[in-house]
Amino acid sequence: VESSLTGESTAVEKVSYALSDNNLVVGDRINLAFMGTTVSYGRGSGVVISTGKDTEMGKIASSLTAPNQEKTLLEKRVDKTSKILSVIIIAMSLVIFAVGLIRDVNNYINCFMIAVSIAVCAVPEGLPTGITVTMSLGVSNMSKKKAIVKRLSSVESLGSTQIICSDKTGTLTLNKMTIKQTFVYENELDNLKNPNFLELITAMLLNNDTKLVGSDNLNYIGDPTEIALSNFASSYNFHKTNFDGLYPRVNEIPFDSDRKLMSTINSIEGKNIVYTKGAVDNLLNKCNYVLTNGEKRKITDEDRLIILDKAKEYGENALRVLCFAKKEYLGDVYTLDSENVENDLTFIGLVGMIDPPREEVKPAIQVCKNAGIRVVMITGDHKDTAYAIAKEIGVCQNKNEVMEGKEIDTYSLDELANKLETVKVFARVSPEHKVKIVEALQSHNYVVAMTGDGVNDSPSIKKADIGIGMGISGTDVTKEVADIILTDDNFTTIVGAVEEGRRIYSNIMKIIIFLLSTCLAEIVLMFTVITILGLDLFSAPVILFINIISDTFPALALGVEKAEKGVMDRPPNDKRGSLFTGLNGLNILFIGLIQGFILLSTFLIGHYAIGLSNYVMSTICFITIIFMELFHSYNIRDLHNSLFATNPFANKFINYAFILSAVISIAFITLLPATVLTSIGLTKLTFVQIIISIAISLLIIPIYEIFKFFVRRYDKKHNKIHK
Repeated sequence: VESSLTGESTAVEKVSYALSDNNLVVGDRINLAFMGTTVSYGRGSGVVISTGKDTEMGKIASSLTAPNQEKTLLEKRVDKTSKILSVIIIAMSLVIFAVGLIRDVNNYINCFMIAVSIAVCAVPEGLPTGITVTMSLGVSNMSKKKAIVKRLSSVESLGSTQIICSDKTGTLTLNKMTIKQTFVYENELDNLKNPNFLELITAMLLNNDTKLVGSDNLNYIGDPTEIALSNFASSYNFHKTNFDGLYPRVNEIPFDSDRKLMSTINSIEGKNIVYTKGAVDNLLNKCNYVLTNGEKRKITDEDRLIILDKAKEYGENALRVLCFAKKEYLGDVYTLDSENVENDLTFIGLVGMIDPPREEVKPAIQVCKNAGIRVVMITGDHKDTAYAIAKEIGVCQNKNEVMEGKEIDTYSLDELANKLETVKVFARVSPEHKVKIVEALQSHNYVVAMTGDGVNDSPSIKKADIGIGMGISGTDVTKEVADIILTDDNFTTIVGAVEEGRRIYSNIMKIIIFLLSTCLAEIVLMFTVITILGLDLFSAPVILFINIISDTFPALALGVEKAEKGVMDRPPNDKRGSLFTGLNGLNILFIGLIQGFILLSTFLIGHYAIGLSNYVMSTICFITIIFMELFHSYNIRDLHNSLFATNPFANKFINYAFILSAVISIAFITLLPATVLTSIGLTKLTFVQIIISIAISLLIIPIYEIFKFFVRRYDKKHNKIHK
């Protein structure tokens, strides 16, 4: 059994002769036995031709020593944004410092402190904390949904996933051969009243080398095909242990690749009965009779045609077909000859089996399609089997969308990437092919998730943006290199994890927009008042207080916001975009400038029109900006829909953050001694001044509602789904 290496769930028959093709994939090298695979039946001897890193397992191990995967989409965007902000902050600080020196060259210390204050304004101190806490909580949520996250940044990567490359065996299918169809002549029904069907079950159990483990008649070990036969019989309450006791095996002729048949002789009611199973063409040629209603009669050409047509039908549906026959043996059971035993047989029936898809996979794949995520199936199985499974679960519709591993070798990385726009299924692939597929997709800027359970999947899982391993059937190697482990081996868990990833990514973007717009508002106010008007405003301690109290607490609360409605009906985020792409950049720019305009207008009116002192206006702006951020945290819970479309107070953590920040801020300017406030550029306010400051800050709600109204109108006009 080579499932750990190739992904095939059925045992592979080995031969001793040389093969003419030198470019065969691993699954087609039927004259080689590979390290790490298991022998299900038979015996033989061989010559070792490779050891260590030169074996197929060794090649896989070598590929796993490559450097770890690159940074996630959000990490790249944050890094890029950080570099841009750093340049802007340094340039702006130098300009302010230079302007200050021009005005008063002897006051260079104060100029330096002002430049530092502006720099502090531009730095979103709560951003690292907000992102880390949000992703940590996401990891906790995903563990409850049976997805264990090993790499924290992989949580948000899931929200940007554009393509899921999924191994077939054990992920999309059960990794358990299962009988789907049975045929007994003139009656296809699995009817226990049908003597032909009962005879077929008897043949399944007696011509069978599986062993029972435990006492529940359900756990068999042995060849996967024979396990399927035993499980099928057990589903009708016929158990191999009982049949072995009632009808003991007298002798056998083992399977070999030349005959493609296996025969056993069992003692039944004092008679030696031969049961033979194998390939339809080989076995049907040895049948002179057919079983009809429990009685044998001479087989006709029409009978043979019906049986062959049925076998062809099963084969076209990618079922593996086994044929069963029997006869009474009158010769010496201790000196068997296949020529004498396997002739003049009576046809019993056919069995069609396959490793079936999981029931929950098809609707999960439809959810992926709705979310703009493409599912690509990759398997070591044959093309027909892969196509049948893929078509059944909705991955592809026709055979033109299926490519075999040997074709992959003929394409360059760029050519393969272009082919991947139409190819949805890859069959007969090797571990190297899986890695090449992932690399080809990544070369076209796709965010790729790769799932799998076998050792053969580990290199591609490591290479993918998000590697997903199976917790139950997965090998230790696969779990080691995976970023996320599914504890239930269920493809639907991936879909749930993607939804959680999208929620987390959306919340992180809300935090970034919230914090950067605040920084922009502070910069607009500080730069204008200090540089242009030449007045003092916020000192560095005051700016830090604003950034920590009014920014950090609401930012953390935004991190636990529930997923927006229709989050899985939107396309994934574009890897080529930046934090300032589309609505994100518009939000930061619009809200930052609006808040800065409101604050600056308040300062100018209060100081120049009303004649309030610089200390009073600084304190009014201090309270205004804090409450404006607190009110805006409710706005930004949904970047698209109205605040009042749902319960505006549904996020209890934002409510707590609002109360905590508001109480601390009011207490700060009312309880601290006046001398302490004066030392940091603030003063005490009257009750009326505090109320006016809060009222001004409320303007952000209707202004942002108008902004979102026009955004929704634009999206509707252009039939655009909001990201």
